[in-house]
Amino acid sequence: MKKMSSYIPSSEDDSQKQPGFADLVEQTLSQDVLDSVKSEKELRETHNSKERTKREQPLAPQRQLDLHGCTLLEAQRKTRHFLENCHHFGLQKVRIITGKGLHSDGQPVLPDGIELMLKEIKERNEIHSFHWEKNNRQSGAIIVLLK
Repeated sequence: MKKMSSYIPSSEDDSQKQPGFADLVEQTLSQDVLDSVKSEKELRETHNSKERTKREQPLAPQRQLDLHGCTLLEAQRKTRHFLENCHHFGLQKVRIITGKGLHSDGQPVLPDGIELMLKEIKERNEIHSFHWEKNNRQSGAIIVLLK
């Protein structure tokens, strides 16, 4: 490593450009050390950028329950059990797939029945909130945010 020269500005130097801290550091470090510092700085900035991007992205559902082919009673029982287990394991966001009811005889049963059940669970303060995926009831899936 090069020896750092002492620099004491005088009143005569005021008319000349005085080196800043970065200039002094650059003058005293070898090129290898300087390249290493710059590389480490770039890696840190890249890492920080990726971390910022992760924080900005919404949390994806951590588990999902598919209720296709269930009767309403089966779907309600499975949903209750699923939510209890997810809560027990500390999950925050889950998806419940009710389907769109396209293969039902008559009116779709599961979307209405599960939505009503989730409203009751929310009123008892057992879940934080829920909404239809993509904010569209026709998606056939409900996103539930757990407490």
